[in-house]
Amino acid sequence: MKLHAVLMAVAVAAGIATAPTGCSSDEVPSAATYQECFDDRPDSSAAQDKVLDCCLDFIVGGLRYACGETTADCVTYVTNNLDQTDIDQPGKQAACEMYADMRPQPME
Repeated sequence: MKLHAVLMAVAVAAGIATAPTGCSSDEVPSAATYQECFDDRPDSSAAQDKVLDCCLDFIVGGLRYACGETTADCVTYVTNNLDQTDIDQPGKQAACEMYADMRPQPME
């Protein structure tokens, strides 16, 4: 019994037996740049899905919802932050319309 208590105390002191910290399912993934986020999505994903994923589900350059609040904001942001060959204009427009519809509204 004493050995168990001693081992537990050592484990707690070493941080082994404490609750896990760091990665949790509630953490939002991040990328340094929008291009990095886009490029890191699976190649099998459609370009529109990659745009939507990076706009909605990532912190990009320290900003949550870096693509802005409106469809126009998003199109401008994506145009300025992706290689022009990554997605065509109709694809950007469609992805950004979905983004504007799905993005949580900012609290006032």
